[in-house]
Amino acid sequence: MSSSILVSVVIPTHNRAGKVLNAVNSVLNQTHTNLEVIIIADGCTDATIEVLKSLSDSRIKHVIETPGVGGGAARNFGLTRATGDYVAFLDDDDEWMPQKTTVQLSLLQKYPNTKLVSCSYQEVSETSSRSISCLEVITVEDLKYRNYPGSFSFCMMPRSISMNLSINPELRACQDWDMWMKVLLSAPKGICRGVKESLVQYNIHEASRLSTSSSGRISARYQFLRSYWDELSASQRDFQLYELLKLKRSEYFSQLSYLTKVRMYFKALRHYQKSGYDQQFRRYLSLGTKLLNLS
Repeated sequence: MSSSILVSVVIPTHNRAGKVLNAVNSVLNQTHTNLEVIIIADGCTDATIEVLKSLSDSRIKHVIETPGVGGGAARNFGLTRATGDYVAFLDDDDEWMPQKTTVQLSLLQKYPNTKLVSCSYQEVSETSSRSISCLEVITVEDLKYRNYPGSFSFCMMPRSISMNLSINPELRACQDWDMWMKVLLSAPKGICRGVKESLVQYNIHEASRLSTSSSGRISARYQFLRSYWDELSASQRDFQLYELLKLKRSEYFSQLSYLTKVRMYFKALRHYQKSGYDQQFRRYLSLGTKLLNLS
């Protein structure tokens, strides 16, 4: 693989002075060294700007301050400044393994029909660590069921594709899923490939991510699905209705009567069965059993 390939890395950050340095350094320590780093400090009121100014690496091309526009708009702004052959994202509280860029570039170069590449990752909290694997091949039809490529931190794509796309800044969650849908829908016969090796440390911490808020996930999922409803088959729509009912049950569980819980469970299960989506059937039956036993 040629070392002349330039990779643009977009890192949005908001009041993470204690974490963003680790994220940026994990990029600067990549085995593929031809990088340009674009950091968007969005509405920062802590010491983030001072921390970023302490970095002197010439590959940090832009440190841009924006007035609290949100993660989606900040990433879009970073995309407009990118000049590389490929674009990758990193959230300010995650870290890349040193070989991430090298491994993903190799995959993109080897398979011309690959328009997006993701990877397995290590989920790390203060008390535990676990490896989570990704699928090796993901089509747009797979993506209509779940966000299999996952977080922005995991993925890389050709800039020739990202130049014509943008993230929906109004979404409070599902922003990454929205972007990956646009990538594969815009590239007929294009696929996403996943690297089985863990290439990202995905950090779980007390400062909540927007995506972990149940109410935020429900409203964002509604908004996301409205955007793509016409693209979904009948079975895919049923599966998404099943997922929405699961989220609602999770959000309102303590407020529901026993009978309402049972009705919601069977309503969701009917949508699941109609979808013909078998991948997590055993897991969902287990959840249903716990629900019915009030465990």
